[in-house]
Amino acid sequence: RTSALIVGRNAIVQAITQLPATQHPVQDAQRFSFDAWQAEVPGAHGVPLTVAILVIHGEFTEPQSQSTISFDRVFALAPALPGSAAASIGSPCVIVNDQLTLRRYNGFHGWLAMPADPPAAASGVLAPEQQEMARALQEQTGLNAEWTLKCLENYGWNYQLALSEFPQIRGTLPPEAFQ
Repeated sequence: RTSALIVGRNAIVQAITQLPATQHPVQDAQRFSFDAWQAEVPGAHGVPLTVAILVIHGEFTEPQSQSTISFDRVFALAPALPGSAAASIGSPCVIVNDQLTLRRYNGFHGWLAMPADPPAAASGVLAPEQQEMARALQEQTGLNAEWTLKCLENYGWNYQLALSEFPQIRGTLPPEAFQ
């Protein structure tokens, strides 16, 4: 594992410049999740250091291959020391650790809030075309009625979009989502 570790500013910059170009759907905030908290870690001379841990979950596409990839990025930020390079350019903090994990695309539904309202089917107000879409999507995907409606609602009742995105989100759904 340590042979894959990239250490040093120049080596890190060189490695980053060799990565393929990417496109991030930043205009669609629901495709990203951001968490932050403070933690104490051992500092110099045994003095505890308070750091901020920032975690970003999201996705990007490599235009060359049109592959969508999920990522997790974790930063540990510490206060910039007086007289440091960061402080001299006005930065209040420095990145003391940066970890990027890339993985097979698994969607963003895991961090979406579930609607508080009951599904439309529970109130029996589906229009005939919505009923037909739900029936067809349920047949194509094996989802149960509740999750079929959630899927269609998440994709704005766009049947083609819901059907085309389903293979990418299938692995993120709980077993009870299926018939």
